[in-house]
Amino acid sequence: MSDFDDDSMRPEMQALKEIAKQKHAERVAKTPARIKYAEQQFEKNNIAYIVKNGSNGHIHCFDYQGNLFQFWASTGKIMYDHKVEQKRNLNSKCRNLRGINNLIKLLAYKE
Repeated sequence: MSDFDDDSMRPEMQALKEIAKQKHAERVAKTPARIKYAEQQFEKNNIAYIVKNGSNGHIHCFDYQGNLFQFWASTGKIMYDHKVEQKRNLNSKCRNLRGINNLIKLLAYKE
């Protein structure tokens, strides 16, 4: 148990924690610009969308069939229901796609 009582790493861990907080704050500060860029891309490509949460960049957008796709502008994460995947015959590799450009391709892609 004495190995876990060693405080020799505490200053390094505190420094890493502060760096992580700073990096997070930098990412969060970019969210409004990322939302604005996503909105521009949706409008340019005639894609219906609703900004659900401006603080984390959560956006609902819809493909040409009206299927819901969720997008987080802050991280580029794309999510959609398994039923949409089956209905649209999307490849399982699409689950790993990220970013607004890949989302636009998914939304505009017609079988």
